Amino acid sequence: MNQPDRYSRFVLPSGVDHAVEYKPDTKMRAAGQFNIWLEDHTVGNLVRHQLLTNPEVRGLRWCW
Repeated sequence: MNQPDRYSRFVLPSGVDHAVEYKPDTKMRAAGQFNIWLEDHTVGNLVRHQLLTNPEVRGLRWCW
């Protein structure tokens, strides 16, 4: 078949320890980057909506 192996949807890539990683920004206070592995845009939309309900959040940027 011409499809990826099913286990590849659940096994993290080599070098990745956790499904969700956070890296604080070195230049801005209270800013950082989240990496969410093995999830699609649905989880991204949930996170975006929840963050934008907080009045202290000024903006978001997505990288695919």
